[in-house]
Order: sequence, then C-alpha cells, then structure tokens
Amino acid sequence: MKSFYYNSIQPPLTQLPSIFFKIQQHQDTIGWNHFARGRISKQLKDFMEAYYKRSQSKRTASLWINSLIKLNIDLYIVDWRKYCNLIQESTPTDSNDKSQIHQDIVHEALTLQKHVKGILQE
Repeated sequence: MKSFYYNSIQPPLTQLPSIFFKIQQHQDTIGWNHFARGRISKQLKDFMEAYYKRSQSKRTASLWINSLIKLNIDLYIVDWRKYCNLIQESTPTDSNDKSQIHQDIVHEALTLQKHVKGILQE
C-alpha cells in the first residue's frame, strides 16, 4: 500500500496482453498514489465494460470500479490510522500535538468516508 501511496511501484506487467500496458501507462500518468486513494484510470473502467459485455455478465464496470475504490479507500483509512498511531507513540506527550494529530486524523477519515458514501450512492 505504501508503494501505491508514495507512487513508487513499478508493477511487473511483462507477461500480460498489451491492453494492460496501456492501462498501466494511463495510471502511471495519473499516479499510482491516486489509485490507492480511489482515482482510477478511465481505461481500466473501459476495459472492464468491454469484458462484461463480452462475457454477457449482469455485472457492470461501474459497480466493479466502485467496489475497487471502496476497497482501496478502506485500506487507505486502515493504513492511515496505523501510521497516525505510530506517530502518536513516537512523539513527546504534548496535549496540543495530540490534539492537532487527532483533529487531522478525524478530518481525513470523515473526508474519505463522505467520498466512499458518494461513490456507493452512484
């Protein structure tokens, strides 16, 4: 997850069909850190739409992408809380510092929660 967050991952896609290289290039342009936060290449959605049409599935690409985004955001929140807990444990005990860190965590979690709810309602 940290690799995605810090945009330092280079997925090994050497043995996949060329469409995956195109999807990877588009996501590289956006940034893999954005992928981890739920901003996913439109080319991936287009690919999934084509896949579901070919397989005559009742599923939709939008639902698949929304599920993927929700999963990524849920993982991001969990990692964010773990990171913040580490910071709190390693900093001096100053009530103002803890108060600010706590406010930042709550703000970030509420922002992501609103984003997830918006996606699920679409």
